[in-house]
Amino acid sequence: MAARLKRSKPLIGILAKAIKPLPERDNLLLLAARGEFEKLSQAYEARIRHAESERMKRVPALLEHYGIAGPITTDTLLQLVLCMGEELYPGLRVETPDRREGRKRVWDAAAQLELIEEVEQERKRHKRLTQLGACMNLTKSGRRYSKHGGESLLRIYRKARQTYPQWAAMLALPEWQGVRALITERKKLRP
Repeated sequence: MAARLKRSKPLIGILAKAIKPLPERDNLLLLAARGEFEKLSQAYEARIRHAESERMKRVPALLEHYGIAGPITTDTLLQLVLCMGEELYPGLRVETPDRREGRKRVWDAAAQLELIEEVEQERKRHKRLTQLGACMNLTKSGRRYSKHGGESLLRIYRKARQTYPQWAAMLALPEWQGVRALITERKKLRP
């Protein structure tokens, strides 16, 4: 027995209802028994034409269900076949990896030192602000780090402090004004 198909979204409207057969005017078996093959052939052909016309009425609804826009053409029908096939056959599905696509987010030494500097400046501006609070302030909308969450920025900040403890301490010294100036220049270049 075939496995039950799990659809991406439920069928509604005309797609949710089965096609009703034509009402039988003549019993096909009775016609066959009597030898009235001409009437039998006509009745059978009428049933086939009815089923085909009902199926064709459902094609636009199927296209809409799968999000395929446009008139019924060879291309749209091919798209429909592929969409339906993806639901039925695992071999037609394209699996995406679990990890994020795109380039890796790398925090080079200059970016990490810049983050240390900005967190320290934020803590100096707002007394009694914790490291997390400073990181949360830096992630507010319109700020440079608005794409990051506060906790993730705090993790990056703490890792940078561990990696460059001497640098972080030296940035606080007046002799390192030049390095701070370079960091400030770098900030101006970034959007």
